[in-house]
Amino acid sequence: MSEHHLGEELLAMAEGGGALSEARRHELHQHLGSCSACQAAVAETQRVLAMVEKLPSLEPSPAFARALSTRLDQLDAEAEDTFWARLKAALTLPRLAGAMALAAAVVLGVLLLKPTPEPNESLEVLEFAEHLELYQDLELLEDLDVLEDLEAIEALEAGEPG
Repeated sequence: MSEHHLGEELLAMAEGGGALSEARRHELHQHLGSCSACQAAVAETQRVLAMVEKLPSLEPSPAFARALSTRLDQLDAEAEDTFWARLKAALTLPRLAGAMALAAAVVLGVLLLKPTPEPNESLEVLEFAEHLELYQDLELLEDLDVLEDLEAIEALEAGEPG
């Protein structure tokens, strides 16, 4: 085995190899039997772990715990400052009621301030209304060309110039 096993596997071997699978632990034991560099690294790691275990455990001060709690609360508040959270905060009932009132005022204003028709349009409507009887009698309109020709023929028969 030409590759040297450092990192997590080295630490696992220094702690007894319990975190490794049986096959991997066996493979690393064989390698350690033939590689003095890896043997020295495992021995050094075991010495460091033994020294760390001898150190007294340290308890954080109450000020540290308060500062940590405050900072974690700040991080939580920043995480909640998302688009949806801001939208939810913006869409409160009073704000929605105000927006609806404004929208109603705009619609009402558009309806009330609608431009009145120009006089030409009114004349066209009146002219249409004057000839409404003609439009209602569709049979008469369909035969209008024939009637105009009939008037011309009657005028010729009466001897009037057309």
